[in-house]
Amino acid sequence: MGKAWLVMKTLEKHVQSLQNPPFSLPPKLASHVESQFQRLWRMMKTNLHYVGALLNLYFLGNNMIHDDVDAKEGIRYYGRCLLMQHHMFKL
Repeated sequence: MGKAWLVMKTLEKHVQSLQNPPFSLPPKLASHVESQFQRLWRMMKTNLHYVGALLNLYFLGNNMIHDDVDAKEGIRYYGRCLLMQHHMFKL
């Protein structure tokens, strides 16, 4: 999950610059490609993907994922879920 997140994050920069050189795509085509990319990216932006990327040993020194606000929220979400499960089974 972490590698897929990193690839998509890197691709996002390129997709957003398709109208500029060296690509210079027509605005309508570039807009279509960007909207399709964003649709796929939204499917990957889940708490589970963020947690998988944050916990991946391959990304220990990767500030791009560790500084990502959504990734931090994902880890907080799963932390709360685990804490709630711990308290439920402790009873």
